[in-house]
Amino acid sequence: MEKLSALMDGELPQDDAELALAALAGADAQANWRVWQAIGEALREEEGAVPPGFAERLAARLDAESVPSAEALP
Repeated sequence: MEKLSALMDGELPQDDAELALAALAGADAQANWRVWQAIGEALREEEGAVPPGFAERLAARLDAESVPSAEALP
């Protein structure tokens, strides 16, 4: 995933970029690429990507959730 992110940002060296592009030949990799592209487009939007106050409401809901203790995990 790190190389995919660097490829999208244009920060991957040419040799690594060629390998990353070759790895995108599979259906799963192409699906991941489309998801990353959609996320990038949403993050670059000036307005309308998320409703106002979304981050604050999300943070409040996460703070309100209980965290299971290590003993409760199988």
